[in-house]
Amino acid sequence: MEQTCPRCQTSSYQKPSMKLLVNVCGHRLCELCVDAIFTRPSAACPQCGVPLRRSQFRVQQFEDDYVEKDVNIRKRVLKDYNKSEEDFENLEEYNDYLEQVETIIFNLANNIDEEATKISIEEYRHNNQKLILRNRAKQERDEQAFKAQMDMKQLEKELRKKEEKMELEAAEKAKKKYKESLLEDLSHSNLSAAEILASHNVGSTEPLPSKKFGTLQQLTSSMGSASFEPIPFEQGEEYHYEPLVMETLGPPTPLIDDLTSQGYLQHIREVPIGGGFNSSLACQRALQEAFSGLLMNSSHLRSIDTQPLRDPI
Repeated sequence: MEQTCPRCQTSSYQKPSMKLLVNVCGHRLCELCVDAIFTRPSAACPQCGVPLRRSQFRVQQFEDDYVEKDVNIRKRVLKDYNKSEEDFENLEEYNDYLEQVETIIFNLANNIDEEATKISIEEYRHNNQKLILRNRAKQERDEQAFKAQMDMKQLEKELRKKEEKMELEAAEKAKKKYKESLLEDLSHSNLSAAEILASHNVGSTEPLPSKKFGTLQQLTSSMGSASFEPIPFEQGEEYHYEPLVMETLGPPTPLIDDLTSQGYLQHIREVPIGGGFNSSLACQRALQEAFSGLLMNSSHLRSIDTQPLRDPI
């Protein structure tokens, strides 16, 4: 997609090597305009007038300016709002916390109550400084452990490829040596060809030795790498599905398999419908609506709460 600098109107079509940079305000400028405007460490954005720093410009990753701004704000906010579910007593409190974080990100991305939002962020940062630092350290440890595990898996994959390559090379050398030995014996031996082939076939059945590189644990221990235990996983109670039972106050609806035998589909034309739907399912739903409420009587009406949902007009 063609991109254009809003200040100098240079497009990526005219200059394919042009790079667009963005700052905290979300507005983009090309590298030449940034160098021309920011001759000093700080200057105002030419579009919104927000004070910006030259060091805070970065290469634009997304074509949409709003998405770029939202992603940048989300990264900065989540550095402080880094609580996890284990920091809360129940799931409801954790969900409220996540909703609060999303509200802060939305306000900053859409310029809604910016000053009040920034003040609330500063208050939260001041009141939860120790917790923020602890969670940051934990996230860094988790990222390092994950990276180390990925490096180990990559190392194991490369060593496995190398082992397979060496086994193939050894097999090719043995095959070549077998052919040379066979031709040598056929050329100079006094035995018959059948006897020579039989002797070579017996010798060729011996397995070829292959060099093994050892397991991943042996490799990491010999390299002095620390071992990482798997992330603990708590097994919850097994979920048992219970079909939903609804009181329709009517006769029971026939099952889908019984619609044909009971004659409900006799006058319905089968039409192929995408998404898993067919005429039987549509017919069953129509019967559910038709049977619903047929057996309702005065006792059912008295049991229904007749309070109005809203004040009468």
